This record gives sequence, structure tokens and C-alpha cells, in this order.
Amino acid sequence: MRRTLFTRSLALAVAAAFPTAARALDDVECLSGEIAQVKTYLSEDDAFGDNRANANGRIRLRGWVYVPSGTPPAGGFPVVVFNHGSEDTPGAKCEFSREFVINRRFVLFVPIRRGHTGSTGRYFADYADERTEEFCAIVPCTPQVRQQIKRIYTVDYLKEQRRDVADAIAHIKGYPKVNPHRIAVMGHSFGGIVSLFFNMLEGDDTKAVVDISGGAQSWGQTDPGDYLQQQMKDAVDHATRPIFFMSPMNDASRLPTIELAYRAGLRNMRWQAAIFPNVPDELLVCNDTGEACPCDDPDVEGPDLLRSCNDVAHGKFVSDPTQVQKWAPAVFEFLRRMGVR
Repeated sequence: MRRTLFTRSLALAVAAAFPTAARALDDVECLSGEIAQVKTYLSEDDAFGDNRANANGRIRLRGWVYVPSGTPPAGGFPVVVFNHGSEDTPGAKCEFSREFVINRRFVLFVPIRRGHTGSTGRYFADYADERTEEFCAIVPCTPQVRQQIKRIYTVDYLKEQRRDVADAIAHIKGYPKVNPHRIAVMGHSFGGIVSLFFNMLEGDDTKAVVDISGGAQSWGQTDPGDYLQQQMKDAVDHATRPIFFMSPMNDASRLPTIELAYRAGLRNMRWQAAIFPNVPDELLVCNDTGEACPCDDPDVEGPDLLRSCNDVAHGKFVSDPTQVQKWAPAVFEFLRRMGVR
């Protein structure tokens, strides 16, 4: 009989040290029996004037850590740091625990970047909206210009979040049973974009990056001069580690996977790309209503806008365990060839 997913409250010992602590998180026990424990660590970055930082101006970051049971191999378990998407309240990625932790014996670290529930900082959309309003109060903006300005502030915020990824890596390197020299960074959607931006930073402790559908929901298909496209292409141009680009056939857009892989090929760097079969129709239902898509999307402004089946497929590709099982072998083979294990 399948057990239901449950959480239990965790009283963090650090609460006394931080009177203005971030919102509480729970340890999570997954269906596989793996437990992800909440860990708190610090960012040295005080960008954006975060008024919830501690006295030293640091942003407090949290995340979930899964560690395989038993004795690690010589040197310690390899590590995957997984970057969540744009969601305000990211989850612990239980759907990864069986493939990554039990079957493949990786430590899985799911850090929460600044501005998302659990860590301090401002949510990227709120930051971008406020800065756009400030700009347009000085320079009158047409709707098109307003959208472009908001895109610039959003992308620049994501580029700052790459520091959170670097802090997460620094934290997990000192964790028991971890091999500090065999670490990979993965990310989905906005997390894929952040992973590419992180890959511009130097450092020999991280051997590979996996970009899952980064930019698929916001790629300007008819505007090659779009700021997001420019910055993601620039990230590939200045990549310091091999990259695996991947997405499902029925994602919101396959263009980022295709065009960024082509860009990597022009550089003659080590890269791989794959477009996997469609996320099946039976999975394309809205999480909030259970209705078959398209359906109302509460995250999209405007009563007449709908979330498409492609948008649902975009999320289900990483949130449904059956889909994770399809792409996981290719990812682990890539990581093996890149020396992560």
C-alpha cells in the first residue's frame, strides 16, 4: 500500500540566532522512504537591500538535503544540486529521490534561492515590478517598453541568484559523506536559466551543468533581440563547464534547447542535447483543478489567458516520477562521462 506524503515540523536551532527568521520549512519524508532534512546556510551577498538579512547583511538561504543510506564510496557520494523554477514556494523534489538517491546513490541538494518561500530576499517578480514602475515613473513607457524593462530586471535578478547556487555548493561541499570534487548542477525552467548563468563562474568543484527547459516558457520566438535570449546565449558563449540541454517534445518551446545547443556546438565545447518524447496526454491536467488543459492559470494576469497543454507538459516533465524515470538514465550517463561519478 502506498504511503501518503507527509511532513513533520522541524524546530530549527538557528531560529534563536535570527530573530527575523525566514518562513519555516519542514523535513520531508518521501514515498520512497527517503527523508530530506532542512538545512540553513548563508549568502555573503547583500544585493537589493534585503531588509530581512541578518546583522551582517547576509541573505539566509535554506534547502533540502537527501543523503543515501549506508557507507559512501571512496571519496564520498557524488552530488547533484537541483535549482527549482520560478514558483514562489518550491517543493523538496520528492519525485527525484528514488532515481537520484536510492537507485543512483547521489546526494541530492535542493536549495531555495533568495526571494522564494523558505529563504530571505525579495521574490523576483515583485522586485522586477517595482523597479519597472520606478523606471516608468521617470520615462513614460508604452506597454511594449514596460514589458522589455521588466524582462531586463527579471533576468538581471536571475543572474544575481547564481551567487545563491555558488553558496549552496560551498555549503554542500562540507557536508558529511559528500565528495567535494564530484558535483553537478541541474535546473528546470527558471532554474535552468540560473544554472546557465552560474556556469559563467569559474570553479573546478563543479564538473557539469544540466539545463532542463530553461527559458522554454519565455523564449521570444519572433524576437531574436530579446534580452533573455541574448543573455542565455551569452551564458553559453562564456560557459566554463559542459552542458546537457534537454526538454520534452511538447514543451512550451523547444527553441532554447535547439538554439543553445547549436550555440554550444559553434564553440566546440563539450555539450549534449536531447528532446524527449511528449509528456503523455493523461498527465496534462491542471494541478489546481484536476481538469484537462487548457484551463485557467492563476499565475497569469488577465481573465482571458489560459495555460496551455504545453505549459502543463513543461512542469510535468520534472514533477511526474514516470517522466523523471525516462530522462534520468541519459542524465546520469552524461554525468558519468563528465566525471561526476
